[in-house]
Amino acid sequence: MWCKVARSNAEELYTRQSILHEERHYTMTKLKEEADPPVPNVISADTGPLDERFIIWRAFCAEHQVAVETLPGDLAEALKTEWESMKVEQLHTPAEDET
Repeated sequence: MWCKVARSNAEELYTRQSILHEERHYTMTKLKEEADPPVPNVISADTGPLDERFIIWRAFCAEHQVAVETLPGDLAEALKTEWESMKVEQLHTPAEDET
């Protein structure tokens, strides 16, 4: 009899723990979504071709004799590395330097 009660209690405890785990996971996922809303990758209608990313890309293409129509993913590995480096270097804001 005692064994059946212990087993029943263990199963109930396991079920409760599983439910709590699922609820905790759901809550943490929702909190993260609310805290970090996705940043849209949209070019402002106000800036258009003057968007800083386009200016940097055109400067990179001119410096490395790459056609502006080329996609960054189509670059050779060495140029991809240089592009990523230049992009990170040029796109950071002055506020980042102060932290």
